[in-house]
Amino acid sequence: YSWFNRWQYWNHHNVREYLSIVESGDLPVSVGICLHTQKEVGFRQLLFGIRTGIDIDAFKQKYSLAPQDYLPSEFETLEQVGLITSGHRIELTILGKMFSDEVIYYLYKREKFK
Repeated sequence: YSWFNRWQYWNHHNVREYLSIVESGDLPVSVGICLHTQKEVGFRQLLFGIRTGIDIDAFKQKYSLAPQDYLPSEFETLEQVGLITSGHRIELTILGKMFSDEVIYYLYKREKFK
């Protein structure tokens, strides 16, 4: 998946189907979702950025909310169980990196403005 200009895209998962679509000259996009609000865009950036770390001040300046403001109790839980650390940046711990897909899924499934 990827995103561009407020749209999030998912490509076809089946490799043969993907290749067939590309060879026909079309884009292999299976689903596209428009992110309508700045809050939605910020949340997607949070999900995409958590693997490499998020500078809290820069994020807040761009999206008007700190990453933890989206899901405060979930971020608190992730920190309590040792999956993330926060200070000036939100970072996955070594354990969090091992379970990064699960951390992102946990946050995604609790998104309150779907």
